[in-house]
Amino acid sequence: MPKVPINSISSSIKNDLLSRLFNKMARIKDTRQMGDFLGDVLFESELVMIVRRLQIAKMLERGAQYSEIKRELEVGDSTIAEVRRNLETSSGGFKRFVKELW
Repeated sequence: MPKVPINSISSSIKNDLLSRLFNKMARIKDTRQMGDFLGDVLFESELVMIVRRLQIAKMLERGAQYSEIKRELEVGDSTIAEVRRNLETSSGGFKRFVKELW
């Protein structure tokens, strides 16, 4: 999927649509409906990228070294570093989600 310039959509439109999306997603209680939605809205490669990030995060949280993660998941240092950075410096939502997932 090609990268979209970050300024290609106004921040007010982006914020409004994301707010609507997050509110709607928060109201979905059925896992099948959520799976159908995500399967329809995301490309297969995007779903795989999400799963891969979750795997990396899980391994980082249990103390795995970069070399183990690279070998097991066939990802590069920069991908692992980005996930680590998200775990350490984000608002906490990703880290909380990962801890609650397992």
